[in-house]
Amino acid sequence: MRFSLNARDDAPYDRPQQPWRCGLAHDGPACPVGPDGKGRCPGAAACHPVRDGDRWRCNRSPLRGGPCDEGPSPDGACSVAYQCTPWRSLRSRRGRFVWGAVLATAGAVLILLNAEWRAEAIAPGPLSVHHAQLVAGEQSVERCAACHSAGATTAAAWIGHVTFGPPLESLQSTLCMECHDKRLPVEFATAAHTMDPTLLPPAADGSPRRDPADPIACRACHREHQGRLHDLTSIADANCQACHGQRYHGFADDHPELADWPYRRRTAIAFDHGAHQAKHFPEEQREFACTLCHQADATGARMLTLGYDVTCRECHEQQIAASTAAGIAVLTVPTLDVDALTDAGHDVGDWPQDATGDFDGPLTPPVKMLLAGDADGAAALAELGARFDFYDIEFDDERQLAAAAQAIAAYKRTLGKLAAGDEAAAARFPGLALATMRSWLDENLPDAAGVAATREGEAPAEPEAATRIGSAGASPSPPNGPIGRWESDATTRALKYYPAGHADAALRTWLDALAAAATGPHAAVADPLLRDLAKPTAPGECALCHSLDHADSGEYVMQWRALSDESPNAEATPAALTRFAHGPHLTQPQLEDCSACHRIAEGADVMTAYAHDDPRAFTPGFAALQKTDCASCHRPEAAGDNCTQCHQYHP
Repeated sequence: MRFSLNARDDAPYDRPQQPWRCGLAHDGPACPVGPDGKGRCPGAAACHPVRDGDRWRCNRSPLRGGPCDEGPSPDGACSVAYQCTPWRSLRSRRGRFVWGAVLATAGAVLILLNAEWRAEAIAPGPLSVHHAQLVAGEQSVERCAACHSAGATTAAAWIGHVTFGPPLESLQSTLCMECHDKRLPVEFATAAHTMDPTLLPPAADGSPRRDPADPIACRACHREHQGRLHDLTSIADANCQACHGQRYHGFADDHPELADWPYRRRTAIAFDHGAHQAKHFPEEQREFACTLCHQADATGARMLTLGYDVTCRECHEQQIAASTAAGIAVLTVPTLDVDALTDAGHDVGDWPQDATGDFDGPLTPPVKMLLAGDADGAAALAELGARFDFYDIEFDDERQLAAAAQAIAAYKRTLGKLAAGDEAAAARFPGLALATMRSWLDENLPDAAGVAATREGEAPAEPEAATRIGSAGASPSPPNGPIGRWESDATTRALKYYPAGHADAALRTWLDALAAAATGPHAAVADPLLRDLAKPTAPGECALCHSLDHADSGEYVMQWRALSDESPNAEATPAALTRFAHGPHLTQPQLEDCSACHRIAEGADVMTAYAHDDPRAFTPGFAALQKTDCASCHRPEAAGDNCTQCHQYHP
């Protein structure tokens, strides 16, 4: 063995990395050879004698005591042989101890991980109260498997996942969704903000820290096993900035301006605050105060608009009543040039004598919508147009005469189905008593009462009067509001409807039906009829306040409530990630007056935006909110300026 390069006398031993040491080193110097690799003593001689003439001379090194007293044997062999029992070096003994401890620990861990009680033993801590029920009762046997995909597998399977298998985080999030699928969309459960990535706006600096489509495990933010009282929804700003590259040191300095928040769409109810404050309320000598129309909800989070009876009836009731005082002619008997139709080979059947002459008179929107579902009626509407009036028909135009005859035939079939109690037809005429309908039909178009088939050759529909009208003689009231009355007008031969006033069920039914059909197969008919009925000057004046929106889904929606169906918190949109609670703010003296934040924009042309159906093309009636208004209180040393005070991860 080679000696240590350390020449100090106190050097502990040579070559400590070697596993074995010479046993002679316990009592003195070690032999010059040392043990072999297996810890065996080679029995080495102290020197290699050299021949000096006819004698042998000891050649032991002076470092080992010089020539020995015995000297070499006559045959030249060294008379001093080293014999010992080698022993392990300190490094080797430490290594064996460490490896033994490692193997013992690994064995204990394997026994633990394969034992039935492993779940109790390896649980890192108690669950929060929100998840504690998962380990209650019989479920405690599978406590880990309820949330962890590896909880029901063996230790060998764990090793396989760690070395060669797929990551388990996404599988763990899948288990979360087995309980939380009602609150979050399953298809976007691990997407950024649990939303469709295509709906998210681009990052402010154009370079997001991560792709929004990359999966984000639930456990990235929600950490369990931190104790029963741990708040699973508590998230530090650092969690947000793990993905959002722009670093915010404080709300007042780094947060962008609020821009168009919260005024990102026009209000569902067409209302000009500026005009009412400056003109209408002073004219009626009324006080203009926000709290007369708006109050916080039970949670204090949202300001609600009070109902029509409290806020609008006093000024608008007479206006609405006047628009429907004469009634709405729903079923009519237009004037027909029967001779021209007969000469052209079209038999329209019975028609009142006093309604015969030059073509004149329209069919109403509810009737035309029913005609669109009839083959002859659809063909007639395609030829004459959705807004056609019999006045526009030329008596010498064969195509128009044929279309007019088709329209009359379809009209009579529709009336026949209505008289027979057809539910689909009756649904378009809420509150219409079957007896009233049949009486009007007998007086004006008696031959239509027996026509219930939709096409020639089809079996007539079975009457369903007994099941539809009940003992009261009227169809059941729809849940959309009050129902007015139906009356027959002998002078005009019309069956008129007199609405019950605001929120009338029939008017709402017609508008909703036309809005739903305006994007369907009958859109060519429904759309122009919808535009006519949704004019501010139409009977009932519904659209004077209730806006017609072309929603992002492509459908048309009549907004009947002040809180629209597309309000910021009504669906999963980026706007829903911002939250605000009015309640805590209204307790502050400086914020008791709503105008501290909501300042009316003087001269804003608000009502022009309601002339079209795009709810996001509008002029706000209020000035933009200023960040400085919020920052005056939201500071670290005051109300706080954490991200999650105003923003939530899940919409």
